Amino acid sequence: MSGCVLRAAGSAFSPESFLAAFPLPEANHRGNALNVVVSDRDGADLAGQVRDALAFLQLHAPAVRALLAMPGVEASLDFGLWRKDTLSQSVLFPPTLTAFAGELGLGLEVSLYVATPPRSI
Repeated sequence: MSGCVLRAAGSAFSPESFLAAFPLPEANHRGNALNVVVSDRDGADLAGQVRDALAFLQLHAPAVRALLAMPGVEASLDFGLWRKDTLSQSVLFPPTLTAFAGELGLGLEVSLYVATPPRSI
């Protein structure tokens, strides 16, 4: 999986109630967890995922603020990237994203995925 997803969860969080008040596109939920597709760009396109995330946050800032104002709810933007076949791999987020996410109370995380499935023997 690649792309960027808004992930939120809380022990007393009701995604159904939240989505009734704040219908977000491409949202799904299970139990007390909510996932919203923010960007469906490839795992090699971090710059595109960041652009999409900024646009999403600008458009849906009131919903994100309401989400994070709910007691016990924690949320983050999870950027899905392809793992590089290198000794190390780093990710740099631009200040515009880190500042906006921080202002909203969102964490930023990176999930690294193998670009091609491993071969079975």
